[in-house]
Amino acid sequence: MSFCPFALVLLPCLPLALAEAGGRTEPCKHGECHAGAEGTAVLLQSRMKRNKTEGQLSSVPEASYGIHARSHRIVLHHIWKTGGTHLCQLAAKAGFAVPHNSGCHRWKDDAAPISKKETNASEWTPCAITPRIHELPFDVIGHECMINSTDIDIVQKEGFSLVGVVRDPIEQAASWYMHAGRQNFGGNVYHNITAWIKGCNPTHKCGWYTFKDNLPTRWHAGGKLSVELALANLARFDVVLEQRGAFLHGLPKLEQLDWKQPYTHSNYTSGAIAYLEGKMPTGELQYLKTVQRYDTQLIHMARSRGLISQEPGFSEQY
Repeated sequence: MSFCPFALVLLPCLPLALAEAGGRTEPCKHGECHAGAEGTAVLLQSRMKRNKTEGQLSSVPEASYGIHARSHRIVLHHIWKTGGTHLCQLAAKAGFAVPHNSGCHRWKDDAAPISKKETNASEWTPCAITPRIHELPFDVIGHECMINSTDIDIVQKEGFSLVGVVRDPIEQAASWYMHAGRQNFGGNVYHNITAWIKGCNPTHKCGWYTFKDNLPTRWHAGGKLSVELALANLARFDVVLEQRGAFLHGLPKLEQLDWKQPYTHSNYTSGAIAYLEGKMPTGELQYLKTVQRYDTQLIHMARSRGLISQEPGFSEQY
């Protein structure tokens, strides 16, 4: 079970209960959008359509701040099953002006009013980073695609800060498995993560429920399976948080971006951790470490370089 120490002034973590639940005519020119942006958008939008409820849509509070209210504007880099959807909700609760959809995604119609609310998942696009992004009427915008050095250059040139979240790769795989299981894996049955990986992979695709190994390494390196390139790009982020179980760690770092996050206590227990500590078959951990070896190296080196907490994560403890 995750443990979140209380602090009197700085709050090192925040419950991530919802994270376990998870007009442009041209395609994006960077990252994921180089190859398969439309396919990625379809997968993301179909996932959101299945998971979203009217309550979730209405849970994002109204934001009236707009682009002149904050000294920092932020791009949230969202990698699947690392708490990006919840971080978007936290930005809205902190008073930032965000697109009113579950991932702070950029509307396809850039002329959409700031008050627009999502009625259909096909209204947004996952890839947000393009030149002139500063013209959007939002304080915070989500980018749920690969990112490369050119994208980071654009973010900086456009006057935005860049915030990302990393997660232990074994936890991330377990969270993805648990989430896919709640949706019946798109019509299949897999009793453990090993069976899921072998049954839903790039060779045998299951839509969004298809497991993609070492996703954080690939998405931080613009699609390349390069730990060093991923680390070089990650080091250029203004803030890097870490999801541990049901909590986001490192939130006090957001204060440098004029983001003061109210503390909310929760007794929620991560389903991913519950699986890993109770239901995982013998030998599966070693199998996952082999499959996720690049991501395991990435998070270990991110710790050693001071990008995230030095406290070992799940895969580093066993």
